[in-house]
Amino acid sequence: MVAGKRIDDARAKALLQGMSLVIAHNAEFDRPFLEQRLPFLARLPWACSLRQVPWSDEGFGAAGLEHLACRRGFFFDAHRSEIDCRALLEVLRRPLLVSGKPALKRLLERAQTADWRLYALASPFGRASGRRARSSAPRRVPVDARCGATRRAGRPRGAPRRHDHSARTRAAMSTGGPAGLTRPSAPADRGAAGGHTQASKCAEIACGMKRLRDA
Repeated sequence: MVAGKRIDDARAKALLQGMSLVIAHNAEFDRPFLEQRLPFLARLPWACSLRQVPWSDEGFGAAGLEHLACRRGFFFDAHRSEIDCRALLEVLRRPLLVSGKPALKRLLERAQTADWRLYALASPFGRASGRRARSSAPRRVPVDARCGATRRAGRPRGAPRRHDHSARTRAAMSTGGPAGLTRPSAPADRGAAGGHTQASKCAEIACGMKRLRDA
């Protein structure tokens, strides 16, 4: 469809000169490509309709353009540049489900708010914990079944790692537990340090708790 064709850079520049705002659905992805091809776009303000409209707060389960269009009662042939632009305009012009404001109005309000990105350059890695505002009180974090590990926030630096398991979980993880689960046998070669690594222990715990949920 696009073989042998190219964008007329001069025509694109003429069309975009004088624009007060460039809107893209996922500007983080589109903007670098466009600014590399058309450097003058770097001098124009941008807005992202994917991230700068509170779609979740407005009752939408996802922020993808096809999903938004479907929720607004229409569909389109996605991933065609002009059609995608027209579909986005149609989504933005319609009132949102909760606030009743047009999505474009919410986008423009958010686009006028300044954003700041801070970089800690040449900062030692060991001081990362001091740069974060962490609570000293321990917080329980559920097992993430996707990665098979327990993530715990708020653990003081240097404190021992602990896992909070219920009695049912401890029983299930032992041999002959009520859920019929057995702890995986230890490998023959435990390595120079001896014992399971912390990652393998977390994986065993996650595996056992996932089986309990599925039982």
